[in-house]
Amino acid sequence: MPILRNVALLALAALSIGVSGYAWHESTVTHGSAESTSVTAPAALTPTQAAFIGDSYTQGKGATSAGTRWVSIVAKHEGWEALNFGRGGTGYVTTADVSGCGLQYCPSYPEMIPTVQQYRPSVIVVAGGQNDFSAWSTDPNATAAAINDFYVKLRQVFPKATIIAVGPSTPQPTVTQPVVDFSNTVQAAAQRVNAEFVSLISPDVIQQSDLLPDHQHVDDHGHAAIAAQIEHAIDR
Repeated sequence: MPILRNVALLALAALSIGVSGYAWHESTVTHGSAESTSVTAPAALTPTQAAFIGDSYTQGKGATSAGTRWVSIVAKHEGWEALNFGRGGTGYVTTADVSGCGLQYCPSYPEMIPTVQQYRPSVIVVAGGQNDFSAWSTDPNATAAAINDFYVKLRQVFPKATIIAVGPSTPQPTVTQPVVDFSNTVQAAAQRVNAEFVSLISPDVIQQSDLLPDHQHVDDHGHAAIAAQIEHAIDR
């Protein structure tokens, strides 16, 4: 009987370790319009779903793997399941086609809201704006109004969600005044709807050494730098 009792105790101990162990696992699967990067939490917990709306940086352009995208890095750090709605070439007012996102048509950020709504995320991260710089230079007032309307609509659709607005970055050696004005506009629009704001230009997160040969996108180090700045803002 003592032998059986010891065996039972060992089995119970093994079961306890299996239940309490915390294992990170990241995988990427296709969920209709969203690319889901899953970070497995303890068995007893359900990870927070976080939707990421953005451009090619959000999509992961320049990263050597799914795990080195800034979205994946932030999701892992925060313990989120990332639903990646990043679409290259898009912005608050800008749409894209095959040359920008690889599809016949990729919608602007406001047009993505109904798709994101299907997943009911409790966290929504909106990043980008670089693709709207041309629209901003042509008509800053109309672009600013579109940015404001987007965040108003996003808050209406997700009244209880945590919304995090990540301002635009710039691959240029210096941060110009139009980029500052654009970033300030995003910040003001986000704050009006009680959303958090993260600046990528103060300090300037993109280093010239991080740029790919196209001088537009960043490498793994650049993605890591973006992630670090966002994590710092979220965790402070």
